Amino acid sequence: MGVTWVDGLNAAAATGSAVAAGIALHATRRANRAAEEAAAAAQAANRIAESVAQIERDRWHHELTPQFTFTATALGGGSDRVNLRVTLDGPAAHDYLDVDFTIRDDGFDHRPRVARGPTREELEATIWGPYRLVPGVDGVGNDGRFAPAVRMEVDGFRILSLTPSAIPHWIPDGTSWRRQYAGRPVRLLATASREGFRPWRLAHEVTVEDASDGGQPSQ
Repeated sequence: MGVTWVDGLNAAAATGSAVAAGIALHATRRANRAAEEAAAAAQAANRIAESVAQIERDRWHHELTPQFTFTATALGGGSDRVNLRVTLDGPAAHDYLDVDFTIRDDGFDHRPRVARGPTREELEATIWGPYRLVPGVDGVGNDGRFAPAVRMEVDGFRILSLTPSAIPHWIPDGTSWRRQYAGRPVRLLATASREGFRPWRLAHEVTVEDASDGGQPSQ
């Protein structure tokens, strides 16, 4: 039986549909690739923009680094106390900052070394240095490690009271403890905070001056 003109039309229609479907599929794939490429380009642009913005934030944060002057003066006259005066010098862009202070250890490794020696908790609670903050003054805890934040204005100051660090109970001779830290600086960590900024954490070493020497400031 021969192919009728109807069969021909049907075949042509089927071929046309297949061609149209192929064209549509190709167009869809091209559109998907274009969309994926556009999305990738947008993501890359966003990453670059965020990187540039982060660099600018870091630069601005660095330029706003607080500047302090420290003056530690032994009171003398039979007292073992030290007055530590902290002045916020700037920068002028800060009208105020909330600043707390932490006594840092001497930087040596004080992990447990003998089985029956002091525990890790005892070692970590010890202030390995010449001075601690006076406990109970201005919110300082019993260990004398941390002075809570107070608001400081530019050109304003705060007085911290220091006393010799506590001699650990496992050291029988306190003289050796005092001798190893005699003349050593007080190691401080100042943490300055303000809403909208990452905190600044600044390490300082401050030499204690005798009152008769006039008490030279440390930066």
